Amino acid sequence: KYPEARALCEEMLRQRPGFADCHLQMSKIAAAEGNLDAALTAARKAVTVGPKNERAHLQLAALLKERGDLDQAIAQLRQALTLEPNAPDTRMLLGRALAEKGRLDEAASLLGAAATIQPESAAAATQLGFVLARQGKLDDAVLSYRRALALDPGSAEAHAYLGSALASQGQWDEAIEHFGAALKAKPESAELHDWMGVALREKGRSEDALGHFREAVRLAPGLAIAQYNLGRALKQQGKLDEAVLHYRRAIAIDPRLAAAHNSLGSILGAQGRLPEAIREFREALRLQPDHDEARNNLDLALRMMREGTRSRR
Repeated sequence: KYPEARALCEEMLRQRPGFADCHLQMSKIAAAEGNLDAALTAARKAVTVGPKNERAHLQLAALLKERGDLDQAIAQLRQALTLEPNAPDTRMLLGRALAEKGRLDEAASLLGAAATIQPESAAAATQLGFVLARQGKLDDAVLSYRRALALDPGSAEAHAYLGSALASQGQWDEAIEHFGAALKAKPESAELHDWMGVALREKGRSEDALGHFREAVRLAPGLAIAQYNLGRALKQQGKLDEAVLHYRRAIAIDPRLAAAHNSLGSILGAQGRLPEAIREFREALRLQPDHDEARNNLDLALRMMREGTRSRR
């Protein structure tokens, strides 16, 4: 259908070059075909010739966010909201984007308004809960997620975020229930498998946790935290060589992961590879100066190095 739709739009644009809806349609066709550059070009043209076309601003915002230009996406969402001030979906999109930028108070205000305008919207309640959790207001976040699930019991997103909030409160059993419900709807979510693995680990179900960490890494090898958590689970089972492999993978993906440097160092130290271990502990402390375990590990490794040097004299 795309070639036919494109040909129709091209013909209409030859007759009416300023027809914003046709430029918008061309953008959607290009996006569906995976051509982000062409989609952006067409969306920008749609906004230029149709500055009051709310849908064009929303399309451009979505594409800019996909490209990673969150600031420009926010600007387009603001413009769309100016054109349609009572559009709850636009409020949700803008609120979520602001939350991702760390502008939590403004995000909470927008999402609270969206939930008020659209009290039957599970999505609005879920997004509000997400921001409340980011603000550290976990009790309020839990209430918002529960409201979302009352409206839409099958919402995988609400189950996942409620599980995460409950996990942060140490309510592991209920967190596991909600992660399980989310995974039924989204079994291919690596992040959900990782979250489930953490919850199971905290309940002492190490073998079950290991299975979820392995699945998370299979689904998303580039998810650094899952590589780290798999390494940690393997270390607990005494599979040190395999644990080292996954710690190194985690660090290769995200060199700023202080916990992975410390955990790798602890295995290297136990294997007698003290210079390598010391480097990892020092890197962990450089990244996170208040990492007490890394500091203690470094002190111990340095003492062992000094004692080894004296014993060889």
